[in-house]
Amino acid sequence: MSFITNNANIMLLFLIVASAVILVGATVYFQTNFNVLNAEYNDKLAKLNEVSRELEEQQAILKKVKEELTLKSVRESEFTEKYTGIKSEKEQLETTNDELEKKKVQLEGDINDAEKRLIARTQELETKETQLRDKDAQINALNNDLTLQKAKTKKVEKDLLECVDAKSKLCACP
Repeated sequence: MSFITNNANIMLLFLIVASAVILVGATVYFQTNFNVLNAEYNDKLAKLNEVSRELEEQQAILKKVKEELTLKSVRESEFTEKYTGIKSEKEQLETTNDELEKKKVQLEGDINDAEKRLIARTQELETKETQLRDKDAQINALNNDLTLQKAKTKKVEKDLLECVDAKSKLCACP
């Protein structure tokens, strides 16, 4: 019986080791499969998030386009209403423009006449300024002559005083 018990213990040990090996193998196999499934899940989740984000962007764009379309249709109706008013205003402005063109031609003629008068006056002014500069030059020359004559006069007066002093000294002799 010891042989059977020994064999039974070896058999049990073999079964325990085999069970442990199978359990470790199954754990490694399932862990590997779990990692693969987890990676696939994360990829699918990232793609789903990307699709959700794109969907939200497209919905925002669609909403914006709808708002712009509504705004454009409102503006179009406003423009249609304004067009009729602007058309009649344009006709009035064209009439006013024709009148203003006539006035412009008349005013241009007046400006040409005024420019001719201005040119004549400018030439006359330049002539007067030239004459004034000539007169200023003559005045300056005369002032210089006057200053020179005054200096000569003072010198002659000084000489005269000296002569009178000299004469009085000569005549005062006993």
